[in-house]
Amino acid sequence: AYMLCLGSSLLYLVMSLMCAVRATILASSCQKDLLTTLVRLPVDEFVAEIDAAAGTESVEAFESQGISTVLRVPFINGLSSASSSQRAVMSEAQLANRAADAVERQERSARSVMA
Repeated sequence: AYMLCLGSSLLYLVMSLMCAVRATILASSCQKDLLTTLVRLPVDEFVAEIDAAAGTESVEAFESQGISTVLRVPFINGLSSASSSQRAVMSEAQLANRAADAVERQERSARSVMA
């Protein structure tokens, strides 16, 4: 009876190790699928946005500005600083809208996969 218990315990040990290895492989496969297909980040949109901003936020764009813009005294021109702060608020609002759209697209794609 002792050998039977010892043999069955070793059999259960081997079976549990096989199940654990298989579960690890399956979890890794599901993780890869989730990260690459189902919940895909909008990387292409971010790259396009960075490329669009590259024309105005580069060294070449700074060097092509007029001398009066480059050598201006900060905080003296109230109107220009107000308009630039309004542009910053507008761009933040646009970024928030884009983020909300991306989340909505991800939710729709998750719902379509579940259906």
